Amino acid sequence: KIAMSKEEFEWRANAAYNERCAGLGHDAFDPNWPVLARGYAPFCKHLFVENFLPDCTVPVAEITDDNRHLLRTGYGARTPQELPVLSRWFPKGSVPEEPAKYLDLILYSREQLDKEAQAMGQEA
Repeated sequence: KIAMSKEEFEWRANAAYNERCAGLGHDAFDPNWPVLARGYAPFCKHLFVENFLPDCTVPVAEITDDNRHLLRTGYGARTPQELPVLSRWFPKGSVPEEPAKYLDLILYSREQLDKEAQAMGQEA
């Protein structure tokens, strides 16, 4: 759960993007400037920024002989419309968590979001 409003998150993400563009001496609105990293598909981009979220931790831990007994495995889906996928995780608080230094903001195109909503029978 993110400990700020959607509006503040959006404002901070946009500010981080604009600062990055300005720091590189380029116009944030130029579509040819590669501030966004390519994603796994043409409709997906990544914006890597310094962490601005309070209490955001790195959601990974090394599996060791000391913590292996805490590891859980199961199927999960983000929404009831999605197919569950097999995942492994440590229960929250069972292993030490490091504060996140960076955030990977994953951006999808409006067209892709509309397609996915339509495929699930939702209004875009």
